[in-house]
Amino acid sequence: MLRLLAVVALLFPVLATAQTGFHPQTTTELTFVTGQAYELVLRNGSYVDPISRLIWPIPPSVAAEMTTKLPWTSWTATTFALQGLAPLLPGTMIDEDWKAPPIKYARSEQVALLTAHWTARLEQELSLGPLTLQAGGLYRWTSWDGWGGTGSYLDYSSPVPLEVQFSGLLISYRQLWLIPYLGGSWKLNLLGVQLTPSVRLGPWSWCFDADNHFYAQGPTKTFLDSTWGGVYAQGSLEALFSTGNSWAWGLRVAGELNYGTVGDTWETYSIMDSLGNNHTFLPEPNVAGSWYYEASVSIVMKS
Repeated sequence: MLRLLAVVALLFPVLATAQTGFHPQTTTELTFVTGQAYELVLRNGSYVDPISRLIWPIPPSVAAEMTTKLPWTSWTATTFALQGLAPLLPGTMIDEDWKAPPIKYARSEQVALLTAHWTARLEQELSLGPLTLQAGGLYRWTSWDGWGGTGSYLDYSSPVPLEVQFSGLLISYRQLWLIPYLGGSWKLNLLGVQLTPSVRLGPWSWCFDADNHFYAQGPTKTFLDSTWGGVYAQGSLEALFSTGNSWAWGLRVAGELNYGTVGDTWETYSIMDSLGNNHTFLPEPNVAGSWYYEASVSIVMKS
């Protein structure tokens, strides 16, 4: 331990000297976002021909993001970004079921309120001239509540669907993503404008879902999903205009996709058995799927 402290003491002046002149850089963004999240019940471990699909909307929303970049040397830096999002209006959640006896086809629509949407990103950068390489990770927490709405249910035994109207809170859904990735960007100047195309790719993602179904005067039914795999892809194009001082402003367009995760489902009820425990079913493998996409336009201010 004493040897380690001695090494740190000897290296500290060198590190401090190396960082002289390198100051934290900040970026503030106002972003307009729209997109969708998908919750799937799979028939055979594939996204083709699912048993059930719920589409949770990211309605037109506005997000505020703050990014801090800490340069360690002229060629490497650590970046941390945090974004919070607020919807501008409610959306519509669409729930569909296919070939799940006795149901032949069912469709319901509910008012979907986006109650939380937080994204955090941590990256380590390596700059090689105009090329920047990144290795990082993304955390995203999103939640919705589904209220009221209508439903149409067609049984195999009837040629006419049953039409139903709902009221009150029916479903709450939570989706948590953990995504490691590698990325790269390239800076080029064109007529005094700095253009930066960038891409981030991840061959593996984790998604954890919680779906609570609320029934009037009955138990709450909860589905807990753990999915993994799939692919993550994010691309953007930024145009930055200098103001002649330490700040610059710009615009960025971006798109992002998480697709193809498959995993297990746990199903529970909020009722007690004779021993006072919640009744829990064993996990069902390869019956859950999750995916997400969004598109955005940002106004950017950089120091």
